[in-house]
Amino acid sequence: MKEKHCPYCHNTVEENESICHSCNKDLTVQCPYCKQMIKAYDEVCPCCTTKLHKKFNPNILIILGLVLSLIWLALNFILIGFLSTHPAVLIEKDKHGDLILSISDYVSLVLEPMLITIVPYIIALVKKHKTNIAATGLIVNVICSFVFIGYFIHLYNLAK
Repeated sequence: MKEKHCPYCHNTVEENESICHSCNKDLTVQCPYCKQMIKAYDEVCPCCTTKLHKKFNPNILIILGLVLSLIWLALNFILIGFLSTHPAVLIEKDKHGDLILSISDYVSLVLEPMLITIVPYIIALVKKHKTNIAATGLIVNVICSFVFIGYFIHLYNLAK
């Protein structure tokens, strides 16, 4: 008979155990197909005989969201720093009389990358993985985008 291993800490567990003795995690999960309770280490659902795939590590979503958020924040701070030291850019006009960097252009510069940044958090929320962290990351990114846009409008009004 094949040894059973806890999917969380990888220690050997007895087949009749419902909680891992090493990490104290529950060894019963719901089959994503037939919704019956099965052992977390099962490779094939004993109820519906569906082959179960290895689970995607949800930590990757949170790490990806965090990395993208940090890059997005850094780029916004660089842009705000540039605009703070060169306020003339905010009121410069091109040959057609249009502002070189209008408020709508700046909003696009902030919001479009933010949409990409929040995708991992949205996926984590939909898949119900680390929902507290994902919701916090989503809210922080949205608040930061409004802060950046508000600060840009403030700089724009000062440059006039």
